Amino acid sequence: MYYKRRDTFTNKLLMIEFKELTVDDKEIITSFTFPNNRMNCDLSFSNLLSWRFLYETKYAIVDNFLVLRFRDNGKLSYIMPVGKGDMTSTLNKIIDDAKNVYFAICKQESDKLIGYSSINNIDIRNLKAEWGGTQIGDKEFIGKGYGREASGMMLRFLFDQYPVNRCYAYCLEEHPATPKLFTSLGFQREGTLRKDIF
Repeated sequence: MYYKRRDTFTNKLLMIEFKELTVDDKEIITSFTFPNNRMNCDLSFSNLLSWRFLYETKYAIVDNFLVLRFRDNGKLSYIMPVGKGDMTSTLNKIIDDAKNVYFAICKQESDKLIGYSSINNIDIRNLKAEWGGTQIGDKEFIGKGYGREASGMMLRFLFDQYPVNRCYAYCLEEHPATPKLFTSLGFQREGTLRKDIF
């Protein structure tokens, strides 16, 4: 079993697929940065390429805007998108990319999608994130430990890739297996929310 980032879970939310920056990307990057009126050395292709190892700089084209993502002292950061047109949609996708991570759970042998897992509300300022849950949707794989294994992998990813100190989760009373899963993953019960969901 392994994770793949996918944009197929919902039509409303599409994850941004960032690419590694290489010398071969000069033409596409400069097609956005050269015509831009913003004079900023951070947009120089040579600077981007030179510093990519230190800052883990990656790029994506989103709604005809160049989006650059990097890490500054371990914190995920973005440069203001470069392009033409209304960048509202692009900014909303960047905000979502920074706060939520969605994974497909696939069988390694066949690449078959058997479920998904997510991390939501990543809050770098307060060093915490919400476990969005893990769902095994293929009945053939339910009850065989794949959900627990996927949840553990997702938590390792969260703490390895983001500077968070805490991951919290919620469950409904009518899902008695979920608190057992939480406990097995190291979560501690902190309380009960009353009249929280209608």
